[in-house]
Amino acid sequence: MTNSDQVEPQADFRSERARLLKDHLATVLEARQRAARVTQELLEREVRVMVMDGMSPRLAEQAARTNVALRIIEVEVELENLLFIYRERLRQALEAIQPQEGKTSS
Repeated sequence: MTNSDQVEPQADFRSERARLLKDHLATVLEARQRAARVTQELLEREVRVMVMDGMSPRLAEQAARTNVALRIIEVEVELENLLFIYRERLRQALEAIQPQEGKTSS
């Protein structure tokens, strides 16, 4: 096997690896942004309800953080579980494209 025979599979591997990593990064960023949006929406909704009930905005914001703390933790746990799944999928995909040593081409 010549060096040129080895270069093409390595280039294919690198290009596919880069694509997988880029896709993984985009997926992770989107999941993190979605979790942040959900957290923000939970807080905003709770503050609105408390202000409508007559609380001052500042006090409502403090109370809202306390009231939705457990729900926010649940969102964070769900995000971590999702990120674990994404990492496993990436690991499996990277293993699947890993060049095999000692493979001969016909």
